[in-house]
Amino acid sequence: MEFLESLAPLEPFFALPLTQAPPSVKAALQPLIDMRETLWRKGVQITFFGGFKAGKSTLLNAIMGWPLLPARTNRATGVITRVLYAPQASGSVIRRTADGSAREEHILLDEIGKYVFLDLSGPLAKAPTDVETVLIRLPLPLLKNGCVLADTPGLMDNQALTERCYREVERSDLAVMVLSAVKLFSDEERAAAQRAHDLLRGNVAFIVNRLDMIDEEDKEELLGWAHTSLEGLGNTLIGRPAVFASEAKGALEARKGGQQQDNAVAGLRAFEQWLEGLLNSPIIEKVVVRSRLGILEYHLASAGATLQAQLAEAKKAGAELERQETAALTHRQAQFRREVDDVLLGLSLFKSNLGGLSENFTYQCVQGTQDLIDCDERWATKEKLRLCFEAAIVGYASKVNQRTRLEVENLIVPIPIFDPGTKGTIEVGTIRDSSAKLAVGAGMVLNTWLESGLVKPMLVNWITRSLLTRDTRHKLLETARQGALEILPALRREAELYLEYVATLVRDYGQSHLPTMEPSASLLAARQIEEYYQGLVNWMNEFQQAFDNIK
Repeated sequence: MEFLESLAPLEPFFALPLTQAPPSVKAALQPLIDMRETLWRKGVQITFFGGFKAGKSTLLNAIMGWPLLPARTNRATGVITRVLYAPQASGSVIRRTADGSAREEHILLDEIGKYVFLDLSGPLAKAPTDVETVLIRLPLPLLKNGCVLADTPGLMDNQALTERCYREVERSDLAVMVLSAVKLFSDEERAAAQRAHDLLRGNVAFIVNRLDMIDEEDKEELLGWAHTSLEGLGNTLIGRPAVFASEAKGALEARKGGQQQDNAVAGLRAFEQWLEGLLNSPIIEKVVVRSRLGILEYHLASAGATLQAQLAEAKKAGAELERQETAALTHRQAQFRREVDDVLLGLSLFKSNLGGLSENFTYQCVQGTQDLIDCDERWATKEKLRLCFEAAIVGYASKVNQRTRLEVENLIVPIPIFDPGTKGTIEVGTIRDSSAKLAVGAGMVLNTWLESGLVKPMLVNWITRSLLTRDTRHKLLETARQGALEILPALRREAELYLEYVATLVRDYGQSHLPTMEPSASLLAARQIEEYYQGLVNWMNEFQQAFDNIK
């Protein structure tokens, strides 16, 4: 068929590998991938379908002129049977093995029933589990041009068999719905006819069978009602609608007896002549194109809808995981900011309360001076007095450092040591000036003697006790206190500058170390799944575009 060449742009899309695909993807796409075989099939498949016990098998037997397909009142077809052309009559079955491969096995024609009949031993009718298809090959002239006739399980018997029937219709170029004249066109049959019509773009014909069960005077009225009920089904190529009547059982008996002109054969012969004319007409290619593109369009739409739904589900799952992790990140960032703010607040409060260290600093300066006077006869040297004040400064700095470390202990912030006098306003000269004031009076005299070496060491204690009266000691210590008070403003200013610098370090740390989100393994996996389905949807969209161009 020439139209097959126009399908070449679709070929690459059927190469999509499904071996490692998730079961849901494989289930959605396998029918579409399997369409490759149907699209490029050279023969024409005509599938007979209809309700349970409508007489499909008997009708096909009548067409073949040979009762090969079993047809009994209490037994029914459960396996797809295909009738093909061959110079010699033969039968075989296609078995599906455990590894998924197919194996064809020769059978005797008179044993077809045991491979086709439903198993009715249980509560539900079941088809043979390992038999996929029964093949009958016959030297039937109707089949010479590659035509295949397919018999299907009855519709509405059970869901599994109904779906098996529809899957075979989806492989068809033309579907023939067999209706029983005894119970014509139920709601279920109407729905099945519409489904086949939509799928095959109207390539559906109808045979009203078992007409021999209807009174002669009622036949014309029944067929008229059938035409009216089927109006709108079919198409301009095969008829709108194409309706035929048959008495399959009588036609089979007549042909078995060699009676080709029997009244029972007339209706069947009218269908066969119509079918032969269609198969040998140039319009058969249009019929085939119409049905195959219709089936492909159906599978594209079905698979596309499934993939879109799975992509939406994957996006939803990924978005939910991202929302959860974003919420967790927001919580961590808020907690981190609170920790930083708490540290800054603590530093600010400490800075405001630096005055609490002033009293202790003054006390240490005075106490240090007193201890020096009490224990060191050479206390009046400027160097010793300066060291006394420096010890108090070191103590002040130690308390600042200790409190600062305590405030920032929850943050990993590298902070410098507070070391007053190294870069600030406290200088050695200031302390020396204060120390000099302590050497006034008797202290100055003692200091001068001690430094000149004129006084012997044994006289030092006596001189110290003699010169340092209670009033003199009080004045000296008051001078030390005044010296401490003079140092305090510069010391506090350096402490304030230090705390401000630490606060700046904390703010910078808070900005540079704000927690960020590293996607979890679950989120990364969800994103990969979303990308996978997005890729499939893109593939499907390209497939659809190529199909639209051909259509």
